[in-house]
Amino acid sequence: MKRQLIPSLLVTALLLLLQFRVEGQAVLPYVLASAGGSAVATSGAIVNYTLGEPFTATIGSNPQFTQGFQQPSTSGTPLPVQLLDFSGLAKEGYNLLQWQTAQEKNNDYFSLERSTDGIHFQAIGQVYSKATGGNSSSKLAYSYTDRTMPAGRNYYRLRQVDRDKQFSYSGVIDLTNAGMAYQSSVSPNPTKGRVFLSVNTLSDQSALTICDIYGRELKTMTLKATVTEIDLSSWTAGTYLLRYTAGPYKESVKIVKE
Repeated sequence: MKRQLIPSLLVTALLLLLQFRVEGQAVLPYVLASAGGSAVATSGAIVNYTLGEPFTATIGSNPQFTQGFQQPSTSGTPLPVQLLDFSGLAKEGYNLLQWQTAQEKNNDYFSLERSTDGIHFQAIGQVYSKATGGNSSSKLAYSYTDRTMPAGRNYYRLRQVDRDKQFSYSGVIDLTNAGMAYQSSVSPNPTKGRVFLSVNTLSDQSALTICDIYGRELKTMTLKATVTEIDLSSWTAGTYLLRYTAGPYKESVKIVKE
């Protein structure tokens, strides 16, 4: 009886070992990519990764449950826009933001975003690419003047947007400025459609009036936020006058719709 039992136990153990070996080798090919994203390496290369999803696969008659995982792969493709630097200077009554690009590919515009806490950002203006057709292999310099920042410490970042609407962010910088009582700015100018009116102080009398070149009023609105987006994409190309009022404070800015 012992002679028959020992071989049977050995065979059973061998089969179990073989089963575990097959299952361990067979899990990886069944990982399914269901999601993912990309990250930017310091060299400028884009690292793509996928995330597998949990699923059940059958190995022989034994159903196995497994979990996918990150699968990084480097494409080696340089960034569409290579940003050399992004910096700022606190001037008397305004913050000057400056940046440079080493190359641009399919670039549309830069959106300037501001925050008072470094967490919640809001677009305050746009600067279109200087590159012809959004493509350049030469160094290009840009700047933006923020005259509507609240007094104290403000945080800034760039949101670079491609012509296919893909985008990426720069690092965050911060500037401290005493600010002014009332200030307003309009960006971009000229514009292809959207315009951002930024003000540093709101009151129950803050309002905006859009006039034609002859001073005739075309549209009036009450301002509800420090940054107001105005869509002029359906307006006829030409020069318009934006009149901002806040109680006794009044300011007029000419803007060109391309």
